[in-house]
Amino acid sequence: YALLSVDFEFPFHGRAEVKVNVGTFETPTSGGIAFGDMIPEIVWLFLIVLLLLKELVQLCLAIKNGRCKAYWTDLWNYLDWVSILLGCVIIAIWFICSLETRRMTRDIEQLPALSANPKAYRQAWATLLDIAHDVVLSKQYYRSGLYW
Repeated sequence: YALLSVDFEFPFHGRAEVKVNVGTFETPTSGGIAFGDMIPEIVWLFLIVLLLLKELVQLCLAIKNGRCKAYWTDLWNYLDWVSILLGCVIIAIWFICSLETRRMTRDIEQLPALSANPKAYRQAWATLLDIAHDVVLSKQYYRSGLYW
């Protein structure tokens, strides 16, 4: 799908300003997402889980050896936990984007049934455009978060 947003602003100086934004996102085919398309996400998820396990083992050893204070005074441990937390947030954003995209696809397939009622048809399109806007914004957060 592609979402084109054109915003017109009319400041006091009298000149119209136009801002154009285009956002795209893929929809899953009827067969679902191919495994090859998910390989980068699977590798990334594996690395986040590996980091989580490493930090949990390190924390358990620090507690066992009575060095818990030393563990929490190390700045690198905080950075690791922030990375794990952001990784979980990124996973949640990806999951929400996938669900909303599937919902949007299903709703678009049902649009022809609403064509007899113009008010319901327009309302359905307005809802779909709102969902598309949210998905494009979430995808931007997701892609930006992968650079963490």
